[in-house]
Amino acid sequence: MSKKSGTLHKEAAVKRLGGKLPETVRFLSVEEFLAFVESLEAQAAGREATVRGYKVKSNFRATDNEEKGAKKKTLSQVILDSIKKMRK
Repeated sequence: MSKKSGTLHKEAAVKRLGGKLPETVRFLSVEEFLAFVESLEAQAAGREATVRGYKVKSNFRATDNEEKGAKKKTLSQVILDSIKKMRK
């Protein structure tokens, strides 16, 4: 998504939602979305939480380049398919 089309999508969403856009809504290109997902994964790594009164530590392993490529390809295909559905 180019910056121009991203801006157009954002303006259309603001117009449709009556001028109020929640802070949690983001308009990202595919590359920006993948970087955002990776940042969420990094935040989740090494998390400690309490589950049913027990402290639980979770560790996530980093993905190698092959897995990143496969994830990127799959995600790109899902986004492409959804865009095609919207145009029909």
